[in-house]
Amino acid sequence: ITKPTIDLYRLVAMWSLFRSWEALTLRPAGVRFASKKGSGYTRNQGKNRTGKRLGLKKGDGQYVKPGHVIVRQRGTKFYSGKNVGMGRDHTLFSLVEGYVRFISHPRPGYPGKSWKYAEVKETPQHKKLILSHFRT
Repeated sequence: ITKPTIDLYRLVAMWSLFRSWEALTLRPAGVRFASKKGSGYTRNQGKNRTGKRLGLKKGDGQYVKPGHVIVRQRGTKFYSGKNVGMGRDHTLFSLVEGYVRFISHPRPGYPGKSWKYAEVKETPQHKKLILSHFRT
């Protein structure tokens, strides 16, 4: 006697699930796809916005004039040091002509954390004259 391909117990279990013998014998001819594109989930869409161009605008050791933006930021990631002003949107800008310097001071009571400052080291008067002489 050859063993049937499907167990009698399994067949009874499947019949109890489908409740009809026709459902057991019918097989789908193919897979049907949607004819229209689904609308999808729209609650979190609309976040494709342009960047705000934040970050460092002048690097360490770069030459700046008064009014040049050094850092654009949200909140105070960098604090203003000597010869640097802070705008109302926390933008750091140069107050004098000179070279940018970034320094950090350790935060007391927070090991491993530090405050970061941007400052401008003013160029001496004789160097300003030399620089202005070579500019056209």
